Amino acid sequence: MPPTTSYFLKSPRLAFRTWTLADAPLAISLWGNLEVTRTLGGPFSESRILQRLAREIADQLTFKLQYWPVFLRTNNEFAGCCGIRPYKLEDQMFELGYHFLPQFWGKGLATEAAQAAVSYAFDALGLAILYAGHHPGNLVSKHILEKLGFRFLRDEIYPPTGHLNPLYSLARP
Repeated sequence: MPPTTSYFLKSPRLAFRTWTLADAPLAISLWGNLEVTRTLGGPFSESRILQRLAREIADQLTFKLQYWPVFLRTNNEFAGCCGIRPYKLEDQMFELGYHFLPQFWGKGLATEAAQAAVSYAFDALGLAILYAGHHPGNLVSKHILEKLGFRFLRDEIYPPTGHLNPLYSLARP
């Protein structure tokens, strides 16, 4: 695991850094997990996961954002990812997202990570508004977004699944 000095963002229990190609095993453990990807259009093949990893790295180089890998501060254990990605660039829309390994569900980590990512997006990146969505059956993600202050806008088709997913927004305070 990388030294803590490579973390650019920290919350009380979590630390964020950027993806590298050496993180392929971490990406595979996350996006190759059926429980994690069930509502995202998964399961994903290894080649598709590696394409996703390459896209995350490219987003960091181009936009200074990605769904950053997240680690527990107590032991540097990989827990998942959370961050911001381009959603609809032609409309200057950026999306908050988070994916955590099942063993970390129900501990408040996604909420903590999302709050840190939102603050970073507004304060460090200067974004004025964020968007987020969730699978209609994922009531935990709905609760997290509402807790963070996101407000429902409309339902939109999520291309990987073809389902209508609720879309939310949050303006910089």
